[in-house]
Amino acid sequence: MSKVIKFERLNNTRDLGGMVTQDNRRIKENKLIRSGHLYAASEADREKLSELVDMIIDFRTEMEKDEKPDPTIDGVENLHLPIFEELVAGITREEKSDQQMMGSMIRDPKAAREYMINTYYGFVTNEFSMNQYHTFIKKLLAGNDKAYLWHCTAGKDRAGFATIILLEIFGVDRDIIIRDYMQTNECIKEELEQIINMVGQKMGGANDAIREGLGYCFGAHEIFIEKVYDKIEEVYGDFDGFVREGLKCSDDEIAKLKELYLD
Repeated sequence: MSKVIKFERLNNTRDLGGMVTQDNRRIKENKLIRSGHLYAASEADREKLSELVDMIIDFRTEMEKDEKPDPTIDGVENLHLPIFEELVAGITREEKSDQQMMGSMIRDPKAAREYMINTYYGFVTNEFSMNQYHTFIKKLLAGNDKAYLWHCTAGKDRAGFATIILLEIFGVDRDIIIRDYMQTNECIKEELEQIINMVGQKMGGANDAIREGLGYCFGAHEIFIEKVYDKIEEVYGDFDGFVREGLKCSDDEIAKLKELYLD
């Protein structure tokens, strides 16, 4: 499992270092870090990031980035690499997106669940998203002295799937990959409860249906990953086929990625 890095105001920042592959290799520590948004980082958090990170890769939309910009940190390069071309309710967190979500889905948990599953399908079928993930991999292939950090807003969907791509390429056991994806819920549980309470106040109380719908929109759910794996098998045959055909990663790129980040 990835290891939580302790910050004052960042709750879902985790180092992939130490995770073991099926051929008993280990991901190098302090090289690959996944995260939620960095907007709330305290001064001490920014100092710690400057010690750990060479490049921050931001998967959010332009509007998300403008509403809650990443901090400027001396010595750290910021790269904006949006995974979606436009807002997506429940995943992107622009104010307009959240309003659309609250108005249409959270009263219907089944609809929220299906919406999120279909959105995850976009990670592996949308040409723009796949090209962005390939660009992400190419950035990692450059190598850095310190770590690459990639993030979205909660750190569960866009950043979560980027992490799944890497762990699959490295050969980490799929059960561990899914458990690592689900670890986000533990990291963001306070934030999720705040969202539920805030929406509940606006809607006259968060009943069970609203809580469940918000849970689907803002939490990590194993069904999302199971369905996207099913879609990958349907379209590409297996994950290796997705990496090569969907993400257009060559054998040389895959080999170099392993050389750079596995002990």
